[in-house]
Amino acid sequence: MAEGDRSDWLLVPPVGAAIVDSGGARWWFEDGVLFNQSYIAGAVTGEHIRAGFAAARSLTGGRRAPLLAEAGPLQESTREARDLLASAEAAEIYTVMGVLVRSVVARTIMNLFVRLASPPFEVRVFSDAASARAWALQHRS
Repeated sequence: MAEGDRSDWLLVPPVGAAIVDSGGARWWFEDGVLFNQSYIAGAVTGEHIRAGFAAARSLTGGRRAPLLAEAGPLQESTREARDLLASAEAAEIYTVMGVLVRSVVARTIMNLFVRLASPPFEVRVFSDAASARAWALQHRS
């Protein structure tokens, strides 16, 4: 089974959804919300983030949208990746970012990123998919 096709994802794309694979994550657009599932084994790099920006733009037709991202197993990111996620370019793509995590360690890392990087949009960390989805739906344009 390909990494992007894991059966233990917390978020599930609807049947027939257009899935874009950005080479480390799969993306889809549903009900005005971008969804992302990262399956990168190792560090998230600037190249991964740029490929994600392109995937997001292609799915939304260039419109800004809330992003709900499901983080893979304990991932780290490079400085370049963190800087890109907190950039004005990211704010041109995402209205808000919700991150769905599975562990306390991942939650701590994400909260540290938010404090240190200060992205130009609201970022919330969730451990429950239903709550994360409801929050993202409230932030549609």
